[in-house]
Amino acid sequence: MAERLLNGVSQRIVRWFVPLVLSVCAWVAFARAGGLDAGVTVGAMAGPGWAADGVVVKARVGPDGGLGWSLGVDTVHIEGFTEPLRGVWIDCERASLGRDVATCGRLRFELQAAGLGTVRGEGGLAWRRRGESHLAVEQGHLAGGTFGLELRWGETGSWRLALHGRGLELARLAASIPGLAGEAGGRLSLDGRMAAEADTLQASLTLDGVDLSYSEPTGTREAQGVGLHAQLEARRSAGRWRGGIGVRVHAGQLYWDPWYLEPARGAIQADLEGRLDPEAGTLELTRFRYHDPGSARIEGALALRTHPRMELSRLNVRRMDLVLPAAYETYLRPALIGTVLDDLETAGRIGGELELSGQTVTAVEVSANDVLAADRRGRFALRGLEGVLRWGAGRDAGESRVHLDALSFYRLVSGAFDVRLRPRGRGLELASPVRVPVFDGRLEIDRFELRDLADPRAGWSFDAVLTPVSMPALTHALQWPEMEGTLSGVIPDVVYDGGVLRVGGALLVRVFDGAVVVDDLTLEDPFGVVPVLRADARLRNLDLDLLTRRFRFGRITGRLGGYVRDLVLEDWAPVRFDAWLGTPAGDRSRHRISQRAVENLSSLGGGPTAVLSSGFLRMFESFSYDRLGLGCRLERGVCTMRGVEPAKGGGYYIVKGAGLPRIDVIGYRERVDWERLVERLADLSLEGGPVVE
Repeated sequence: MAERLLNGVSQRIVRWFVPLVLSVCAWVAFARAGGLDAGVTVGAMAGPGWAADGVVVKARVGPDGGLGWSLGVDTVHIEGFTEPLRGVWIDCERASLGRDVATCGRLRFELQAAGLGTVRGEGGLAWRRRGESHLAVEQGHLAGGTFGLELRWGETGSWRLALHGRGLELARLAASIPGLAGEAGGRLSLDGRMAAEADTLQASLTLDGVDLSYSEPTGTREAQGVGLHAQLEARRSAGRWRGGIGVRVHAGQLYWDPWYLEPARGAIQADLEGRLDPEAGTLELTRFRYHDPGSARIEGALALRTHPRMELSRLNVRRMDLVLPAAYETYLRPALIGTVLDDLETAGRIGGELELSGQTVTAVEVSANDVLAADRRGRFALRGLEGVLRWGAGRDAGESRVHLDALSFYRLVSGAFDVRLRPRGRGLELASPVRVPVFDGRLEIDRFELRDLADPRAGWSFDAVLTPVSMPALTHALQWPEMEGTLSGVIPDVVYDGGVLRVGGALLVRVFDGAVVVDDLTLEDPFGVVPVLRADARLRNLDLDLLTRRFRFGRITGRLGGYVRDLVLEDWAPVRFDAWLGTPAGDRSRHRISQRAVENLSSLGGGPTAVLSSGFLRMFESFSYDRLGLGCRLERGVCTMRGVEPAKGGGYYIVKGAGLPRIDVIGYRERVDWERLVERLADLSLEGGPVVE
């Protein structure tokens, strides 16, 4: 492609224009010998890489004896062009013809080229059998602008070409390129030089564009009002190319799906230097540099295989500097659309280096300077990230150190902590235990490993223990009603691999003087659009008094057990589970339930508590009960309800009374809309729930 771009113009001029002109000169010589103005219809002519139809040659001798000639051609087919040139007209004044030289003092031409429209100009020609020949166009008109060229060639086959263009319309130039779809606009100016000798070709090109625009039919590539300056230097020798390209975009907007670029903080610059070997099928960029001021800078080198398909052989990013939030909004966020990282508030700077061999990471270093990354939906955040993370395959990259001022998940916020990592095989491991402050407790991490960093599907794992955290502090942070007691637990063998997070053992959480044990916990695609969580859970001997003391739902004493089986959450919303919460078998604790709890449990089950409407029972603030329990099997948005046992007159017992006065709570709703049930529970638990007068 590059060879055609650089070599095509000059080669084709030599191939078809000069032979035609020489043929005309021969005809002029004949006319002069005859002393007459004459013309002849040649019809068709052909040569290497060209063919002409409808050729008409005319020669004339002026009153002063001066020679002239003209050439008209209906169509000229040139190798490499899909459309022929049409209506070619060339006129020569002040012609001369000698034994070893033919000249034209004033040469004018006009032709029709597909997409470009009318091309015309004037100049001069001097052909010599020995020595250097010369063709010049001084006042050319092309694509709504002007152009000129100077071509010199010798008898050995060497040649030099200089050309320039001013104010060329991009729309016309684009229309002349076969297979190029889309609409273009704006104007280009260019200056170029090419020279060939033996097997060596050298070329340089400077290009300036004003108010350039382009729109691809698919809408995935757009440009508006672009101003650019570009330079190309190239050399071909023995079939191999080497050179460089520099591009500077100083105005306008560019969209290349999914990225939108605008040089708002200064000109965006890209520079490439490298080598291309078409026969071997290799492309090596010995240096590349991209700089978007105030946003991103990246420098490095890479090698590609171009045959049989384009593949990365090697990549070395020697420098990367990202300035947030500009780099996130411009370069990172568009690539993260559809993940949990696509809507962040960011600040700080990120730097780094990277080495790849094929698709395998061989070394990486990432540095952070006062980085903030906070989800705008309030799901997570990290603040004050400082430090450097290093790893290198087969070599000691040194210790990595990271500091965080705070890490938050929803309303749970940690204090500041430090992490030290050391290389281990194909990954990293903790060099010392990590203690993460969480309210008045801490998360103690004694094992953390990053594995297979050379693999695109690298994973990590850790074990942790949560020391007691006071429930008042936790519930206050979560904006829940205040609860008594503490929360602690063991988090064993958490593994992230292949896009799935798994807890290898049972997750134990101690709360409300009891325990919650979570088994088979997995989280699929945690950073995707719809994360899916699966788990089973067991509740062991929770203290109902601690659980309900601060809720407006009503106070209950006793113990609570149960389970949640086959739990599935999609995007953190339940879609399936089978749950049961009730009095554990053999529980000998004191069982009391308040009037408010009776009323609210009755409303959940859809049954009246007529006994409470009598004046006698209203005198009691609480009642004894034998057992209580409520179950729900959720499928397709509907909860199938159940209680401790079927009631004699229909329905099911939610609370089965004991002693005197005896009170039972019976539920009659067997199928309840899940979303309405959740709304009802929220209403009952917070201000505004029903109150027994």
